[in-house]
Amino acid sequence: MIKPEVEEIVSINCTKEFFKRKIEEIFKNLGKGGNHYKVETPSPDTVKVTSKRFIYRKINLSEIIFNIVDENGKLKIHYRVNFFRWFLGLIFLSITLLISFAIFYFFFNNKYHPQMETSHYVIIFGSIFFWAFIWPLIMTFFYKNMVKNFMQKVLGLIEAQYLIIQNKN
Repeated sequence: MIKPEVEEIVSINCTKEFFKRKIEEIFKNLGKGGNHYKVETPSPDTVKVTSKRFIYRKINLSEIIFNIVDENGKLKIHYRVNFFRWFLGLIFLSITLLISFAIFYFFFNNKYHPQMETSHYVIIFGSIFFWAFIWPLIMTFFYKNMVKNFMQKVLGLIEAQYLIIQNKN
């Protein structure tokens, strides 16, 4: 089964304090109007980012947990991104589509086309089943890659900013 989750370990050059400060800056200002994510530090080696809303339009990340390990000035970051809310929203929309088409075909099609063959129903409900249950799994697979790319860009941005500051000093 495809899980709506991405997990990876990455090494970057920066200090723990700089990393925490930049994560807070990035996620507090992410999206139009900002303030869609809450950033917490439950322990000195952990940063937790949680979504304040059920679903946000552009980037939908329910929860991100960064575990930070300092190895001689280089940080090893183990992050886990959960986008289960996005997946639930997709399933909800797909099931709504399934129900609306079922109502349409049972009430209107039987009234106007009583001689409709069984093969027509198989085609109709086969396609509805695909769009309601299989398509969300395919979308989750593609969304995982988008989330992974987004996280690589965020971590790359933090490392680049740290290196720029280090080169100025």
